[in-house]
Amino acid sequence: MHLKSVIQTQESTTSDIPTSPVAYRAASLRQQAARNNDGHDLSQQDFSGADLSRLRLRASNLSGSKLSQANLAEGRFESSVFTGADLTESNLSKAVLRGSNFEGATLSGATLDGAVFEDARLTAALMSGVSAQQVSFRRSSADGANLSQANLSGSDFSDASLASADMDHASLVNGNFCRTNLESANLQAADLVKAFLGQAVMIGANLSGADLSGADLRFANLRGADLRDANLSDAILTEACLDGADLRGVQWAGATFAGTGFKGAQLDDLLVQHLTVGEVKGSTSRGVMGVFNDIVVAGKGGGGGGGNA
Repeated sequence: MHLKSVIQTQESTTSDIPTSPVAYRAASLRQQAARNNDGHDLSQQDFSGADLSRLRLRASNLSGSKLSQANLAEGRFESSVFTGADLTESNLSKAVLRGSNFEGATLSGATLDGAVFEDARLTAALMSGVSAQQVSFRRSSADGANLSQANLSGSDFSDASLASADMDHASLVNGNFCRTNLESANLQAADLVKAFLGQAVMIGANLSGADLSGADLRFANLRGADLRDANLSDAILTEACLDGADLRGVQWAGATFAGTGFKGAQLDDLLVQHLTVGEVKGSTSRGVMGVFNDIVVAGKGGGGGGGNA
């Protein structure tokens, strides 16, 4: 065999061996996971940029690990610990992370589309700018998490807790927030078009400038919420509580307020007039406020007409 052919054969053989420490570590992990996918201690290890796609690591410890720009797509990491881990710009699309702990982890700019975070703990996690479309966050806890400017369209947060979470300018279009705890959450200028917020707890939430057009807020608790300049066009607020809320400047054309509570709320004059004198199917009605409210603070101006009392 010619010397050139021998060298080419050697190069071909050695090219299959990982040359960087991270690549070698990832290859070694795959071998370990193939033998046993439970209970690995990978805390504080560096897997930055590694290909860990479709890996199975159940009940493993990755706390404090470096996983920035790593590919964990379609992996299974149920009941694993990622506390304090750096997953900046990582790919977790279609990964299963049910029951995992991400408290204090950094996932800014990560891709989570189609992933499963059911029963996960995301308290104080940094998730600004994530792409998390069609993700299941059911029963998860993300109190105090930073989800500003995140794309969460079509995601399911039913029975989850997002108390004091920061979701300003986030896209939550068609999201499911049934019975979700959003108390004191920051949803300023968030896009909640056609979102389902039935029975959601939004006490003291900041929804100023938010787009809630076509949203379903039946039986939601928005006591003391800030809804200034929000868009409530065609929204359903049947039996919702808006006591003490600030609705000055809201757009409310086509909105439904049947049985809605407004005690102590701040409303524009036009909305006050509509709620007080409203008509239902051509029959005169005392209006929503006449039945359910004692005190309403009226302001000047108006945010649109045509609502349904």
